[in-house]
Amino acid sequence: MRTSTKPGVFPVAALRASAWILAALLCSVPVSRAETKGLPPASADRIARDLRALCSSTTGRTPGSPGFESGLEYAESTLMSLGLSPRRQRVHVHRWIAGTLKLTPLRAGESPLTLHSLARSGGVVSGNFSLLDLGEGTREELREAAPLIPGKILLLEAGNSGQVEVIHRLEQVDRAAAAGAAAVLFLSPLRCELQGVVAWNGASAIPAYSGRGLGRLKEIAAADSSLVLRTREEKPGALREVGSANLIAELKGSSPAAGQILLSAHLDAWNLGQGALDNAAGVCVLLEAARLLSAHTPPPEGPRVRRTIRFVLFSGEELALEGSRAYLRKVREGKEEAPSVVVNLEMCESPAGFVIHSGESLTPFLQRVVLEHRELGLDAGVVKRLDLYSDHMPFLLAGFPSFTLAYHRGERALLRAHTVYDRMESIDPHGLARSAELVAATLLELAEGSVPIPPRLEDASLRELFSRNDRELSHVRSLGY
Repeated sequence: MRTSTKPGVFPVAALRASAWILAALLCSVPVSRAETKGLPPASADRIARDLRALCSSTTGRTPGSPGFESGLEYAESTLMSLGLSPRRQRVHVHRWIAGTLKLTPLRAGESPLTLHSLARSGGVVSGNFSLLDLGEGTREELREAAPLIPGKILLLEAGNSGQVEVIHRLEQVDRAAAAGAAAVLFLSPLRCELQGVVAWNGASAIPAYSGRGLGRLKEIAAADSSLVLRTREEKPGALREVGSANLIAELKGSSPAAGQILLSAHLDAWNLGQGALDNAAGVCVLLEAARLLSAHTPPPEGPRVRRTIRFVLFSGEELALEGSRAYLRKVREGKEEAPSVVVNLEMCESPAGFVIHSGESLTPFLQRVVLEHRELGLDAGVVKRLDLYSDHMPFLLAGFPSFTLAYHRGERALLRAHTVYDRMESIDPHGLARSAELVAATLLELAEGSVPIPPRLEDASLRELFSRNDRELSHVRSLGY
């Protein structure tokens, strides 16, 4: 209960009055958060089953791999069991075949390291180079070190730490190249190899690598600021086009003109782990939200909502958002319906609130949702922040309103992404169940049609939005950050 009284003895009339008040309070705070909209409660057991199925491969879910195909078939059969008639939208994505670099510290007794190139790494580094350790490689660190960077290999302890000052590896590589660096080495704070894309279109201007042993290299560099590295490329990286698919299903609304709510998550994952946090967790939340919504709006009985809810699992998010970019091209060609608002699920955990990327007029509605579901622990409220680097990004750059959930993160959770430590035993299905209930309740109210959807932003408004967030729209469109 939200109220408390000291224990004591009350007259019968007072007890009856208290009982009436208690009943009223209990009615106003349902046992299940979802029940406020007549939705069934989410099931952590179902989510745990989904997680096991999606993470059955120890080599991730890269498009075209057995792990991806298995995950796609599981999600398809799950949506089919709900009567949602899923369909595959064929797309072509560019799978990355990592190259190798032999790197030797020119210091007695040190063994050579074998490093692997990050996705879309371009250029070649061969010869002897000085090493410059720039810590996390923030904008300030890169700016202050600019006079020292030309001709050097940079070592960056990069990770998805969630800190505002930490920038994405695409921007780090771009800024390093602009400053004249020869290459970038990425070290996970977990002291392991990481993988990820370093260019939006084509290849990066300078190569980027990661691998085991960089933690030792960081220690050597701390003791010897004049350390020189000998490098030799043993195998170049390559892009290989593979056929893949986005998976689409929907709950049809009664009024096509009322618009469409798009709920998305990406199915693909890197091959260094199981891809549990990134992004089986997001897929699990989408599937469970689909279960809750389809139970409330069973397809055979016809729509109970005005706006259509479309569920999309994208392929190729890790490969420069190729699946969502292909989907948006279909929208522009008139082959898919344009969404009214995009809700993207990325690396889900227990919900803390909402993050609005664009469509600020949704703020009062989302603030009310937070208040109505405060027992979920939504202490972050509603944050306005221009997050990028996930499948909402192409839609955001095209002016579509978008938002996602904010999360309570486990210890060092985001650092596991893109590494061997991204495994399903680190995911709490109960936290994902709370996220699924919040997503389902939010989407149901949006789909009922009483909440106004903000209009799509024109370029002038988009430029202003990006400028307020210290970014230039044209540069972001050209480079992907």
